[in-house]
Amino acid sequence: MKKLIENKYNFTLKSNGKLIARLLFILLLVCAFYVQQTQSVQAAPPPIPIKTITTVDSQDFAGWYTSIALNSSDLPVISYAASDNLTLAVCNDLPCSNPTIIT
Repeated sequence: MKKLIENKYNFTLKSNGKLIARLLFILLLVCAFYVQQTQSVQAAPPPIPIKTITTVDSQDFAGWYTSIALNSSDLPVISYAASDNLTLAVCNDLPCSNPTIIT
């Protein structure tokens, strides 16, 4: 014979087992919702920088066999073949709007 366990409020586990299970389930849902809400309120990732494309040399047959590196000022230096010459474009600013062209 199973003996029923009584708590200080005189409720038996047999009669209130489903109620306790439902309350625990609701508590679990509330905790899961709280965790989801606190995890979604985070700092936004840094904005993605806008990328620009700049034409360095627009003459015919320019841009073959390209290579790029950064100089000591972290500005691009681009080497490429233009016509039959090896050409070097040294950027003076970050968008490379007015590069120094060395042939």
